[in-house]
Amino acid sequence: MVDIITWTADPAIFTIGSREVRWYGLAFAVGFWIGYLIVQKMWKQEKLNPEWIDSLLVYTMLGTVFKSPFRALPLLCPGLLFVSSC
Repeated sequence: MVDIITWTADPAIFTIGSREVRWYGLAFAVGFWIGYLIVQKMWKQEKLNPEWIDSLLVYTMLGTVFKSPFRALPLLCPGLLFVSSC
């Protein structure tokens, strides 16, 4: 049933030198940008210290980038959680 679907999309949007800009990287960047704009608006309404927004963005980005592989691991290799090898 799954063999009917053929996925032939290129994971890279474009290449700059030897570096590829990929779709998931663009999705992360757009998500962080939209989130930053939303939080910035909320910050102004609550009259909080605007200097905190930048550190919040950095911690959010670091947490997302480093946590993503661990969140995908059970989906990619579910046997790893219960068996010694995948």
